[in-house]
Amino acid sequence: MRDIRVHTKQSLSSGAEIILDDFAAKHIGTVLRLNPGKFVTIFNGEGGEFKSTITKVKRNKITLLVGEHVKTTNESPLKIHLGIGISRGDRMDTVIQKSTEVGVTEITPLFTERVGVKLENDKLQNRLTHWQKVCISACEQSHRTKIPIINSPKKIKDWIQSVSAQKKMMLDPKGKKQISTLKNDKSIVDISLLIGPEGGFSISEVEIAKNYKFDQISLGPRILRTETAPTVAISVFQSIWGDIN
Repeated sequence: MRDIRVHTKQSLSSGAEIILDDFAAKHIGTVLRLNPGKFVTIFNGEGGEFKSTITKVKRNKITLLVGEHVKTTNESPLKIHLGIGISRGDRMDTVIQKSTEVGVTEITPLFTERVGVKLENDKLQNRLTHWQKVCISACEQSHRTKIPIINSPKKIKDWIQSVSAQKKMMLDPKGKKQISTLKNDKSIVDISLLIGPEGGFSISEVEIAKNYKFDQISLGPRILRTETAPTVAISVFQSIWGDIN
């Protein structure tokens, strides 16, 4: 059986017994139907993971005996903050899932002129909670031990003005600089990446980004969907400055 990995917000130490939260317990007990004696790997986002054993299963209440702590080095040295226009339907889920798998550090959903999604009050909080669960599931699958930050949505202008990375880039099909021309400068450890929604950026948004020193980068001759572009761009960045080699 594949390695079952579970995230918890609890403090972890070898030899302790913990009771999993309802979401993780339901997955292990109801979906995977694991019984006492089975091994799982548990992590809390603070680095490393613990090989642990299921000791009790009672309905959706799962008790684990926390085992040996194992240090891991699955995090990229490259810090990537993705600011992306909010998409309709499950496209945003795909963005968060795949960006997490390829090593994003932080994601800020953005309200732009061409975003057609309205999120307010309870609906906004519910959506943010859902995105965080998508991110955690992607970490469990991809063997990451640190959870990327999913920020509350911001207006695009506020985000552009707030970031201060070493290298700031925006994806733009009309960009004069091809992503393939980026130089392998190992001093780059911090990137802010700006990607628009389905309808792209408005002219004024492009100008604001340029005024704040965002380079306009093109991914090539084909126009990618907003849920595809982050995975492609982040993978290229990881191959140049990160840990994909």
